[in-house]
Amino acid sequence: MTRFRASLLSTLAIAALVATLTTAPAAARTVDEPVTPELSATNSGAISGRLLIEPFGGGTPVPANDGEVQFFSQSSTVLVPTATAFVNSSGAFSLPSGLPAGQYAVAFISTDTRAVPVREWFNNQRDRLSVDAITLVDDAAFAFGDVVLEQRTIDTERIFGANRYATAAAVSDRYAIDGAVRDIVIVNGQNFPDALGAGPIAARFGGPLLMVTQNAIPAETAAELDRLTPRTITIVGGTGVVSAAVEAQLATYVGGAENVTRIAGANRYATSRAIVQALDSAAPINELFIATGRGFPDALSAVPAAGWVGGGVLLVDGALGSLDASTAAFIDGLDVPVTIVGGTGVVSAGIQSQLSGRGIVVDRVSGANRYATSIAIAVEYFPYADFAYLANGLGFADALAIGPWGGVYGTPVYLTQPTCVTDAVYDDLILGLFNGATLVGGTGVLSSEVETLQSCTVF
Repeated sequence: MTRFRASLLSTLAIAALVATLTTAPAAARTVDEPVTPELSATNSGAISGRLLIEPFGGGTPVPANDGEVQFFSQSSTVLVPTATAFVNSSGAFSLPSGLPAGQYAVAFISTDTRAVPVREWFNNQRDRLSVDAITLVDDAAFAFGDVVLEQRTIDTERIFGANRYATAAAVSDRYAIDGAVRDIVIVNGQNFPDALGAGPIAARFGGPLLMVTQNAIPAETAAELDRLTPRTITIVGGTGVVSAAVEAQLATYVGGAENVTRIAGANRYATSRAIVQALDSAAPINELFIATGRGFPDALSAVPAAGWVGGGVLLVDGALGSLDASTAAFIDGLDVPVTIVGGTGVVSAGIQSQLSGRGIVVDRVSGANRYATSIAIAVEYFPYADFAYLANGLGFADALAIGPWGGVYGTPVYLTQPTCVTDAVYDDLILGLFNGATLVGGTGVLSSEVETLQSCTVF
């Protein structure tokens, strides 16, 4: 599988791409090919076709001189290609030996430098959720003929409310069915430490994350609770974060206190451990993401990835040279791979060495700043996403609200500047083959320039 990483585009090229998406792309890079599941041993006949593109400025389609065609088994729960056919200089592609019989989602990708990189799903679909599956039959050949990819555009939309509570409610309204029975997560919308680890719980529930203050339920949150039919509510944080009085009010939405659970610890780190422990006790997690508890950006970027792979997010004091004995022992007990999110300036090299020395498989995903780290997470965990979320990287509330849904739908959350799209983020939207971006928050947190994908440089 080829994933096209953000790399330097000239200022002129960026401006042109914003306006028309007709600028030659930067070079591609490859990532590790995931292990794919085996399918039935009974194969179809040969698969063939030709890929054509509309060049810059339009005109008659021409054969793509570079690209690939990816085949995803509809029967597999693993979102990686079962097979990939590469496009030759004449646009032709083929799998002479065919594929195991069955249904497949097919993605056509052009990296021809005469057009913006583009991914389109069979048949003329912009995302995998809308794909028309093909059916391969035993011993029968399948010919696509000429497949013409249209010039690519990136559509933008916005989910927002008048404030952070209203935006969280608007996110819930977008994704949670009216009147549906839901398990809901409640956090304090004014403080990030306890709330950061809550996203994977909401992703596990497939339900919304809503916000309150320490001593009140904002009207927007109350209205959304009324719209839904909550089955349970999980409060994250102690009574110093969400008071006992608010807990009692929340209990009225779920038929009583017995349907309200509180996850809390003596401080942000203890609360974080309690969240991960609750997740793991309910169903063992597959991966642990470690982020600093001294700031919010890296943990926010980790939440969608953790939700997508069935993991948890653990906050640590990354400025220390090592973890305390109880935290290290807790991680030992989970017995899962660890991914550190952020560079050594936020989670020290000493912590990484300590964990590796205990026999734990440790990786680090990071960038030069919060925006680059969100890109690194997207590249590593969401190589097949068709759409992305954009959130203000200088605040935590809106990214906090959307993060769990990124985990549900396999969609990354890119952190960006409030008045423009950070240039590296913009590059990755182009080169990562995204067809759409959803802004989370009003124009006060993401300006109209962000909505039109105007880029800027962050030093």
